[in-house]
Amino acid sequence: EQFMARSCGDAKVLYYITSAIKSQLFDTAGIQDGKGITIINSGLKAFARNNKECDVKYRICQDAVEYVSPYMEECLPGEVNTDQKRKLVITDAVDFVTCLNDGAIYLSFFSEGFGNQMRGLESGSFLVCFRPKSTTTTPTNEGDTTEETPMTIVMWKCRADAINCLVSKSDMEGIRSRLIAMGITKTRVDVEQ
Repeated sequence: EQFMARSCGDAKVLYYITSAIKSQLFDTAGIQDGKGITIINSGLKAFARNNKECDVKYRICQDAVEYVSPYMEECLPGEVNTDQKRKLVITDAVDFVTCLNDGAIYLSFFSEGFGNQMRGLESGSFLVCFRPKSTTTTPTNEGDTTEETPMTIVMWKCRADAINCLVSKSDMEGIRSRLIAMGITKTRVDVEQ
């Protein structure tokens, strides 16, 4: 109910809009199915139509991963994705950093467990999530482990034994800055053949 397209039929992009915007645009203003108004900047780009041969018509966009990922089934580290439907892959910092590269990233650059998870996926978009843990050392709760905000990126599983990162360069740099702030100093992996 919170997804909309700017055109009828086979839309190029599906946008996620908040319930407040939806109620203001459609309910309060009395607009029916977006007719009579051109909607340009009303929400986040959530899904874009695939132009490749793929079973799924749309791929996930980076802008809306925080809104889409809670509804996806997780594939935990070391778990092989046999049903090919789980598209949220949880990983460690090393494999997450390796994902932050341009072009085709061959599965041989990843850990064996992560590579096997990727081989279990069908072609198309999926999410990779890194959930950092930090240890607090205040006198009241010394040694408690708290979970920081997860970092999630959109990836594409190629037909070959490779994946691509579908994140803009500016977003990649922002993610690398967060990793450095957490104490992860190696934020670049050379994956050149």
